[in-house]
Amino acid sequence: MCLSDEIAVGEKLPTEKQLGETLNVGRSTVREALRILQAMGLIETRPGRGAFLKSKNLGDSSTITQWFREHEIQLRDFMEVRMALEPLAVKLAIERGTETELREIEEIFKTFERAQENGDVINLAISDEAFHNAIAKATHNKLLIIINQNIANAFAEYRTKSFASKKTASHALEPHRAILSALQGRDVEEATKQVRRHLEISLKDIEQVVSEEE
Repeated sequence: MCLSDEIAVGEKLPTEKQLGETLNVGRSTVREALRILQAMGLIETRPGRGAFLKSKNLGDSSTITQWFREHEIQLRDFMEVRMALEPLAVKLAIERGTETELREIEEIFKTFERAQENGDVINLAISDEAFHNAIAKATHNKLLIIINQNIANAFAEYRTKSFASKKTASHALEPHRAILSALQGRDVEEATKQVRRHLEISLKDIEQVVSEEE
């Protein structure tokens, strides 16, 4: 993925307010996009000075593979925690989530689906995180929501590197659809099954990437 030539490497980006006005989106959306771009290594944030363009290229497949190798142990730790947390989250979301919250999850899935069709790495990462965060929010369990957000923050770089691969991006689409269907049907057993399946596929994707030859 490449950026336009409007801003040169090393130059300061417009402020969150300016970007929001230009793109016609809220500052929270801009802030999240900047966080994703920083995780991708495209920008850097300098305290008190703002965000600066660091690179215009996400990196080729060998660069991404090397990143996965270097972070394999850390990623396994994250996945193990998610495998314990997210089945509980989806169970509570079904038991406590409102119809409005389930519709919000559906809209996020549609955004994810469009991003996958368009090969939009940034929106894939943003909507994937939003999908799982919305499920956590629907649990109405404050501690679980906080823990989930902490994991999501730590997992941001993984998401962007993962979705840079068309294969791993496509692997997430059907599991998300299955999780959504189970949520809408208020089927706890099916939902927890599909969440575990989704995370197992994600872990296999990690294992496959780190085992590939350079």
